Amino acid sequence: MTTLQSLDIEGCYIFNPEIHSDERGLFVKHLEQSILRDLELDISSMYLCTATNLEKGTLRGLHFQESPFEETKIVRCSQGECFDVLVDFRPKSDTYLKWVGINLKSESFSSIIVSPGIAHGYITLTDNCVLEYFICGEFNQDAQKGIRWNDPAVSVNWPLLPTVVSSRDAQFPLLNLEVQ
Repeated sequence: MTTLQSLDIEGCYIFNPEIHSDERGLFVKHLEQSILRDLELDISSMYLCTATNLEKGTLRGLHFQESPFEETKIVRCSQGECFDVLVDFRPKSDTYLKWVGINLKSESFSSIIVSPGIAHGYITLTDNCVLEYFICGEFNQDAQKGIRWNDPAVSVNWPLLPTVVSSRDAQFPLLNLEVQ
């Protein structure tokens, strides 16, 4: 049975699809129109991206897009396993700067639904980990921002230290909460 479970950050969910199995293998519907409609997602601008990660310990994030170019992301691990992290970066939210982390495994076929204004990142727990992103919204290079993965203002409890981080992600500035 398909389930949609709310996470501890408003507007973010974990989607667990129904898995049909028989002697041929598996059949899984990764997105359901009724759920997308209930969540009021504009799928007219949806596109698919794939991120491949060669090594265990590869960290990507924490990324978000500033208004008015915010995106909704539906993220699933299609190969391997990762620790997926969401950080609420909406200043007026009751959960501002709160984070949640979820293990995503390819075998579960689960997806995370990430609302606009939420920073997203992950660390791979296996070699050759692949993530797929269904993104609603239009990418804008100038609106792309990030939170440093080890920012003490957020204090994400990563399950392991990263061994691979891009220079861009490693150089995101630390949050200055006195200004905000």
